[in-house]
Amino acid sequence: MQAKKRTRGKNKNPLIGCKERTAWLGHKHGARVRGINFDFTYEEWTKWWETHLGPNWFELRGNATGKYVMARNGDKGPYAPWNVRCITMADNLREAIKGTKRGNCKLTKKQVEDIYIEMTQGRRTKGFVTALADRHNVGTGTIRNIVIKATWRHVTDLLD
Repeated sequence: MQAKKRTRGKNKNPLIGCKERTAWLGHKHGARVRGINFDFTYEEWTKWWETHLGPNWFELRGNATGKYVMARNGDKGPYAPWNVRCITMADNLREAIKGTKRGNCKLTKKQVEDIYIEMTQGRRTKGFVTALADRHNVGTGTIRNIVIKATWRHVTDLLD
């Protein structure tokens, strides 16, 4: 006896469970969570990837080293065919750290330099880190991460 196909309801299309559709939905959801419009239909999205990477596009895209991503021009505007390009994940990260204030960063490069210098060369008293964090409207963990070079290392390495 042949297995019955699962469907969404009477006279409806079969359930879609393909990995490409799941990736499209994940991309769409991730953009929405970050407040970015996502103007691709599933068909447009898959066609875009196939045009840029060829028939085995799904294996070439992703957020791992050596993989390709759909990057917005200047990291601004919607995910739309006219506003995206295909670049490697490494290139996308490189572009992200180029600017002085990008995306959801609360600090500028100059502020990070000032924080690092104050923390490594200044005299610290009780409450110094908290006051410094309050002055820059960030948490004390952000100050700590700058000093130990867990974040903003591309800026602080130039100051040593």
